[in-house]
Amino acid sequence: MPTEARVSNGTGVENFWLVLLGIAVFLAREVLVGVGACLTRGAGGGVWLLSLISIFGRCFVVLPNFVSSGRPGADCLTKRSLRGANEEKVRLSLLARRGLLTGGNVVGPACPVVTPELVGFAPDEKQKLLLECDERRVILNCSRQWGKSSVTAMKAAMVATATEKATVIAMSPSARQSGEFLMKVREVLLLAGLRRLPKDGVNRMSLLLPNGSRIVALPGVEGTMRGFSAVDLLIIDEAAQVREGQYNAAGPMLAVKNGALWLLSTPFGARGFFWKEWQLGGKLWYRMEAKATECPRLGAEFLEMEKSRLTNDWYRQEYLCEFVGAENGPFREELIRQCYVNGVEGLF
Repeated sequence: MPTEARVSNGTGVENFWLVLLGIAVFLAREVLVGVGACLTRGAGGGVWLLSLISIFGRCFVVLPNFVSSGRPGADCLTKRSLRGANEEKVRLSLLARRGLLTGGNVVGPACPVVTPELVGFAPDEKQKLLLECDERRVILNCSRQWGKSSVTAMKAAMVATATEKATVIAMSPSARQSGEFLMKVREVLLLAGLRRLPKDGVNRMSLLLPNGSRIVALPGVEGTMRGFSAVDLLIIDEAAQVREGQYNAAGPMLAVKNGALWLLSTPFGARGFFWKEWQLGGKLWYRMEAKATECPRLGAEFLEMEKSRLTNDWYRQEYLCEFVGAENGPFREELIRQCYVNGVEGLF
């Protein structure tokens, strides 16, 4: 039996006898001290009675604290121990405290495997292809309001419920966007019948599932990406606006499980790793483009209004999935692409 499960449960016979012995020693000490005090003072019967009441009163006050703090496996994880403990040990301890771990195995309430049919999600043709995709590297270039957040929330829930102790990480440019993503995931899981969705005990924006899996949402800050390992699925939302250093820091966490990496975004100029992977990533990536004109949820009238409101470059970028170059930049995308030559080392 793993150490974490044994310590957290504390149900062994040897633990029971140790606790019983400690209680007996404590009671004997209190009685002897009280009797000695009464004999020394030459007290009468009334004082003897009051002394005994005082002794047992102290036992009732002190014993619960003794049992809860002294017995092996006490449920007393503090914030300091959480910060310093290994994430996997903390996760197992939290599962054990909630009755979801015994003998190192996850037990407790059944964790339904999320599917679009189970939660009443009706994807369009391209969304369905994306949800069924099992490629290790996926890049989605989509228009605004296409529904990528709903699709990625569904995918995160599907992966987390289908695999025990899976880790799904979602990164967005800001904490607000990460929080919105996690809220969508929670909604999916609630529709699937999961009611108890606590945090994982380590990360502020996270969900811990009954099967031991967790979903963590992070803002696009490089420091927050380090420290994770054995990630099953890494989702980078609005990838065109995430800094390249944060993208580079996220890669190693996929190594242990050969986890999947999903990049999803609307274009934001011919720059950054999202544009580079889309244009120059080669056969490593499974690519999908989803224009607004192909989305059944965006009407022609609305798109015409947007076309008249926006400049031509902004409309092409926001709704037609085109990398139109950096705003007010001197070079357009096609000119920049011509500057790349395969097989030639960079000067810097």
